Amino acid sequence: MEKEDVRQHPFELTPDESQFDAVYAKARESGTFGDFATAAHEYEQAAFVARSFGESDARLFETLSRLAYCRYRLGDLSQAEASYLEALQLLERFHAQTHPERLASVLWALAVLLSDLLRYDEAEKYFRRSMDVSESWAGPSDRFVADCLWGLSKCLTSNGKLLEAETAIKRAVAIYETLPENCDEYLSTNYANLGALNLQRSNFEGAVDALVKAVTYRRKLAGEMDAGLISLSSKLALALMQLKRLKEAEKYLRLALKISTSTYGPKNIETARKYIALGNCLNGLGKYDQAEKMLSKAIVVVREQMADPALSAACLYELTTCYQKLNEKAKGKKALEELSDLYVQPNIKLPKHSLYADAQLKLGNIYEEACLFKKARICYQSALTARESVFGQEHKLVAECLMRIAGCMTKMSQHADAQELYRKAETMLADLKKRA
Repeated sequence: MEKEDVRQHPFELTPDESQFDAVYAKARESGTFGDFATAAHEYEQAAFVARSFGESDARLFETLSRLAYCRYRLGDLSQAEASYLEALQLLERFHAQTHPERLASVLWALAVLLSDLLRYDEAEKYFRRSMDVSESWAGPSDRFVADCLWGLSKCLTSNGKLLEAETAIKRAVAIYETLPENCDEYLSTNYANLGALNLQRSNFEGAVDALVKAVTYRRKLAGEMDAGLISLSSKLALALMQLKRLKEAEKYLRLALKISTSTYGPKNIETARKYIALGNCLNGLGKYDQAEKMLSKAIVVVREQMADPALSAACLYELTTCYQKLNEKAKGKKALEELSDLYVQPNIKLPKHSLYADAQLKLGNIYEEACLFKKARICYQSALTARESVFGQEHKLVAECLMRIAGCMTKMSQHADAQELYRKAETMLADLKKRA
């Protein structure tokens, strides 16, 4: 009797392959529905089976890369990094020529993970490697090259390489703008990043150009009342204000305020910030009555929230400008005294810098006009101390404080001490003029 031929048919799956296909399919289904915990567990099982096929089998690197992604989505970044590195090692050893698109993808994913861990030097290298693979495989204008440039720009910005970052963003934008698919979201984000970068470099013209485009794409993408427009419009207004284009800035600040009020409500601290920014702009435009209305709404919210003393200080200071221009001296004095009190609260640690010094000078002037010279001198002395901490012992603003103190001392009949301070201030100004 002949023995039965038990050799496997060439197209018949082995038990391991059948098991792998079943578990892998379940993992993909779990991942599709966002159940990354279950998917990670199933990919672990699939990877265990795939190891029996040998390291060169493509199913192993593919499973490991998907396992890494699930771990990343679950926030287990150290385990995700380990899985990505193992997948990368296998790709580089066995599949670099046959699967360049997967090699580029894993390099990019690892770079993103390292960026999240603030390891920007390492992330930069992986973004560059991913970009090199993508360019050699799909050409310099491929969508994935733009994605790499986008990620690379973030690393370069964080590492202080601002000019390189600007170049990377511009290259990414140039690619996105030529692609047939809709890239409005990517363009909006990259133009926003370019605008923020130019603000950081004090290139306000460049910031305006980029942020106008970011706003345009964002409106097109998400509508006129999208919350993402709040930050974009505020940054654009800031750049315009630096360029003294206050009317244009007012338009964007009103847009930011409108959306913030609709999104967060009129009593929200973020809405209060928009009131203050608009009030500041309106002060610059000489619309003091309108500015007062905006700032008065803001201070009510800020007092109720008690969340940000620095914001309270900024709002009160802007209000004093309104009151001064509207000749409302009593309100101005009250606001300045409230502002001054903020800096001596035991539970508040506000740094006594330029705003504090300027406020003390304003309050001192009010006291001096009321012949309260001792109070005025204390204010001027506080302003002097603050300005010396910011500008050093020799500066024209320091000299101004010395002269204010000397003026008070003269009115208090302390003539000798006053003359000494006048001489010190005049000598300081003369020396500064010689060195200029």
